[in-house]
Amino acid sequence: KAGRPENMRLYETYLQGMYYINSRYVLTYQEEDFIKAMKMFAEAMRMDPDYAKTYVGMAWAYWHKYSITDREEDLERCVQYGEKGYHLGPELADAKLAKGFIHFLKGEYDEAFRKYRIALEQNPNSHAICMGIGYSCEVVGLHEKAIPFLQKAVELAPFYIFSRTILALCHQGLGEFEKAGAYLGEALNLNPRNPFCLGRLTEYLIRVGRYDEAEGRIAELERVAPRYVALPKYKALIHAARGEREKALHLYKHPTVFAVLGMNHEALQALRSEMAEGIPEPYLNLIHNPLYKGLRDDPGFERILAQAKALREELLRKYGNSF
Repeated sequence: KAGRPENMRLYETYLQGMYYINSRYVLTYQEEDFIKAMKMFAEAMRMDPDYAKTYVGMAWAYWHKYSITDREEDLERCVQYGEKGYHLGPELADAKLAKGFIHFLKGEYDEAFRKYRIALEQNPNSHAICMGIGYSCEVVGLHEKAIPFLQKAVELAPFYIFSRTILALCHQGLGEFEKAGAYLGEALNLNPRNPFCLGRLTEYLIRVGRYDEAEGRIAELERVAPRYVALPKYKALIHAARGEREKALHLYKHPTVFAVLGMNHEALQALRSEMAEGIPEPYLNLIHNPLYKGLRDDPGFERILAQAKALREELLRKYGNSF
């Protein structure tokens, strides 16, 4: 069973679950809001265990949870519920989005973008579909292709904080730091204590060399989300910027940390390892990230850039005109 059910109480219960995710949990990342959403979805499942939208909603919920926890079990549940929702309602646009995203997570980009295109044709005014496409384009480094979708997602759901934050990442990847800062400011105006936005703002401040401000945001982030997954990386980058090598490397080993410390060999080795594992840094991020400035004249970095550029051109050719 899919779509809008005859049982309006079921549909309204599902919508309440989505409200707690989109308008509460994504804004606050408070566990109590996530639990309330799960209670609504559990109630919807009790009313009708074959209602596809419930499972797609739960997949959406666990994806947002994973974005803050980075826990494998949250990602597994996202995939599990997305698969179930698609199985029950393959004709639903949101179920196609969920299935496309599962393909995307597996690196099956051809099938992912095909599903996205069909979902968008079916429901071009879904903020979730626009955000999903924009997010996926940003992840693979097609920032300029992501921006129109994310802008539309903001127009369709102005209080959904995630879209503005991903827009900021797109502009940061393009080297448009003023625009990135503006979108992060807009996002934080929706909730100054949102840990995902605070984290992205912290990284932005480090990239533009505003280390004292970044330290202030790190302290704030520790208060609202002490287990935030990227905190060690941010602290390591601050130590690296101040030349505190041992403190930095004790906290986090990453290409950017090595690069800021002037450890070019280790930075290049780490970048090559990421590329070999299938998670390369996008080309535009490499050329516009100020943290890599110490690598700019290194022939090894130039070779990595050439590989990243070739990958970007292939992605543009295959998916740049998908929509």
